[in-house]
Amino acid sequence: MRLPSLPALRAFEATARHASLRLAAQELHVTHGAVSHQIKFLQEMLGVQLMERQGRGIALTPAGQRLAPQLSDALARLARVIETVHPQAHDQPLRISVLPSFAAKWLLPRLSTFMSDHPEIALTLDANVNIVNMRSGGIDLAFRYGPGLWSGVLAERLIGEEMLVVCSPSYRDGKLPKRPKDLLRHPLLRDESTLSWTDWFRAAGVIDAVPKPAVAFSDASLLLQAVLAGQGVGLVRSVLAHDDLAAGRLHRLPGSRLPAPFAYYAVTDQHCSLSSNGEVFLEWVRGQIKAMGGSAF
Repeated sequence: MRLPSLPALRAFEATARHASLRLAAQELHVTHGAVSHQIKFLQEMLGVQLMERQGRGIALTPAGQRLAPQLSDALARLARVIETVHPQAHDQPLRISVLPSFAAKWLLPRLSTFMSDHPEIALTLDANVNIVNMRSGGIDLAFRYGPGLWSGVLAERLIGEEMLVVCSPSYRDGKLPKRPKDLLRHPLLRDESTLSWTDWFRAAGVIDAVPKPAVAFSDASLLLQAVLAGQGVGLVRSVLAHDDLAAGRLHRLPGSRLPAPFAYYAVTDQHCSLSSNGEVFLEWVRGQIKAMGGSAF
C-alpha cells in the first residue's frame, strides 16, 4: 500500500505522545487545526480510527495503541539514518540543559578538557532550573538533580552524594568549631531544597539542639559562595563542594555525613535517540565522574 505522508505520521505520533493536540502543535510549530487535519487524513487513508476525544483530552483506540510506539521507534531510527548522511549533522550545536549550580560548581571547571579533546563539537549550555520539554525546547541532553522520576524521558543515574558541614578555613580567623554542638553558636547556612539543620544535628547526636534560624538559598552555588566568603557554616552537597574541598578552599567540620535525598541524572528524550555528539559528551561526563572516585558520595 502507499505510505502515508510524513507530516501526517509526525502529527499522529506527537499527539499520541502528548495526549494533546495543542502540545503536538507547539512541538511541530504548526496550528492546532493543521495537526487535526493531518490526523484526519491519516485515519481516512488507513481506514481506521486511531484516536478519539475523551473529556478534554485525547485517547488512543486499540489501533492507535498498536501504531504509536512502533511509529515513535521508526521516526527515531529515521532520524539516526538522516544524521549519518547529512553533511552538516555533526556541525549542529549540541544543546545541553543543566542546573545553574551544577554548571557553575562542577561542569564549567571541567569543560575546557572536553573542548580541547573535541573542538569539532559546538556546545550550547542552557542553565535552567525548570524541567524543559526536550523536543519543543530543542534540548539534546539534560542534567538534573532529583528522584529520577520524570515523565517522557529516560533518566540515567550518574552520581549520588552526601550532605557535609563546611566553612572557610579562614572563618573566624581560623578558630573553627570542633564539635557538632559548637555549631549552635554560629550562623547556619543551607540549601532550601535539601536537609534541614535540625535533621543534621539530630543525626550528629545533638538531640535537644535548637539551631538559630538558618539562611536558606534557592541556588546551591550561591550557598557555597556565601560559605567561601566566610559568612557562616554551610550544610552543603558533596558533589558541588568537591573541587573547593580538594583545593583547600573549604574545610569540612566534624559531624555526620548524611546521604542526600536525591542524585544527579542524565536525561534524554525517551522517544528520540541521543545524537552521536550527545553520546560523546555523555561518555565524557561519565569519565569525569569516575575520576572523582568515591569522594563525592
